[in-house]
Amino acid sequence: MSRLTPEQFISLWQESNGVEEVCEKSGMNYGAVSTRAWLYRKRGIPLKKFKEHSTDWESMKSLAEKTKVSE
Repeated sequence: MSRLTPEQFISLWQESNGVEEVCEKSGMNYGAVSTRAWLYRKRGIPLKKFKEHSTDWESMKSLAEKTKVSE
């Protein structure tokens, strides 16, 4: 999909189930989608909020320690 108009972005956001889905359908990267949604909200556009993925930070810490590269 080419560059989205504000109307297209808002419709796509409101119809999607997560930022990843907006990325897939729009061809935009995660950062661009998140930033655009943040800017729209800052301007008063009531975009829906998606559920955050719960991250097991202890598992992430363990993974980082296991894959740590020696300096």
